[in-house]
Amino acid sequence: AGSRSVSALASVGVVVTKFVEGAREIEVDAVADRGVVVAACMHEHVEHAGVHSGDATLLLPPQDMDDRTRSLIDEYTNKIAGALSIVGPFNVQFLAKEGYLTGVAVIECNLRASRSFPFVSKATGVDFIQAATNVILGERRREKEGMDGGKALQREKEEGVNGGKALPLPLLPLLTDGSRRGRSKNLLLLPGAVVGC
Repeated sequence: AGSRSVSALASVGVVVTKFVEGAREIEVDAVADRGVVVAACMHEHVEHAGVHSGDATLLLPPQDMDDRTRSLIDEYTNKIAGALSIVGPFNVQFLAKEGYLTGVAVIECNLRASRSFPFVSKATGVDFIQAATNVILGERRREKEGMDGGKALQREKEEGVNGGKALPLPLLPLLTDGSRRGRSKNLLLLPGAVVGC
């Protein structure tokens, strides 16, 4: 069975990614209008890279990022948006580790709104969902709505998020049956999602 599996995989192709130990994962939620970033926000994962993004705890603004890393992530985000001529929401996941490549590597770019879009909108006070809707509908309202990506990133860096820090936590409803043993419900509520268990 093992050799058949290898043959089957060889016919369709396999991507093997090197695991970089001790790296941090940083994400950017953004909106672009014909390749120009009009709103963007960086946030870092509390856990080291390797934890699935959907299960990671996010911290906004990033607390452990030097100016060089921030600058590279900003530059790469703008280059990706321009190269793909993105219109609408997107999310880029980065790996950051001193001494690995340039210190920053792109894991992937998703051409859709991520699970953290509502959180980022609420935490920054910048309506990313409205910005995405506007550019998808062809309404160039960057200046009117103050959706300049550089300004959003600069405000996040200098003022923090609404004057502080934001950390979304999953809501895990548990029932206690009196014997100190927790029983989970049939629903697991996570930020922006309800998942059946």
